Amino acid sequence: MEKLLIYREKLLKFLSSHWQVCGPLGKFIGGVFIFYVINSLFGYSKILSQPFSTLILAGICVFLPFSMTYLLCNLIIIIHLSVVSMEIAILYFIIMGIYYLLYQRMFPEMRYLFFMTPVFFFFHLTAVIPLFVGSFIGITGIPAIVMGTFLYIFAQTVQSGVVQVNNGSFGSQLYNFVLQGTIENKQLIIYILCFIFVAALIVGIRRMQVDYGWYFSIFIGGIAYVTIVLVGGFFTGNRVDIGGELIIAAVSILVVMIMQFFKIVIDYSRQETLEFEDEDYYYYVKAIPKSRVNEEEINITKINPAGKKFGFKKHKGE
Repeated sequence: MEKLLIYREKLLKFLSSHWQVCGPLGKFIGGVFIFYVINSLFGYSKILSQPFSTLILAGICVFLPFSMTYLLCNLIIIIHLSVVSMEIAILYFIIMGIYYLLYQRMFPEMRYLFFMTPVFFFFHLTAVIPLFVGSFIGITGIPAIVMGTFLYIFAQTVQSGVVQVNNGSFGSQLYNFVLQGTIENKQLIIYILCFIFVAALIVGIRRMQVDYGWYFSIFIGGIAYVTIVLVGGFFTGNRVDIGGELIIAAVSILVVMIMQFFKIVIDYSRQETLEFEDEDYYYYVKAIPKSRVNEEEINITKINPAGKKFGFKKHKGE
């Protein structure tokens, strides 16, 4: 454990001292993932779907605040949708406008959660979403991941409608099919209920202030995620890959625990309970110190025998 803490401190110090390089590099990599997923889900514009477009857009995001990156991502989606149907593009614009008025303008720091959600959906790490929100954000982040889930299902529904149109088996208006198909999607309902419950469960466990509650809540949240997805799939008749969901939950638990490890580590073996009072209250305070490791610099000097060092040989009689 001590070695892990040493490596953690080394990595954090490296990132801190080289943040002028690591910060823009991180924004570029994040932009590549976001625009790659957007162009994969809404890849209807031939120009924007090209790999060089993804790299150019990610490079632009390096010089933009995330508020502008958020607007750029939505603009790219609208351009893709306008290639398919202007009505669907307008529908998306209206939905995002309502979302902004009801939630986003009051919690602007949650913008990244909105696009982080379809990214984890795309890479089949869906359990990371509620575990991350419950562990690091709280219940204020739930609407953002709910809307991000809607975006992912919306994209899949548009893809299904476009396939039916290309096959000539589509008889109704496309935007009606997309809107109704998204809202009535059983998978969307399952994931929304699952994310809300798991995130709220983790927040509740963390507030109980039990020892190792941060890691315990992540583990329990992962189990709750698998249970809800399997039970929901059974009652709605959706086919669920049990083995796949277990792997997703296990990997997601590991990912979020690693995030928690790099955020903060505390030493429960050294916790103390303090008691004091003032004129109005009597206080019970639990104090748990953070785990800190001071890396010692150890210089090892290798000393060779003089004779071996210079290649001298001793002969008998000398």
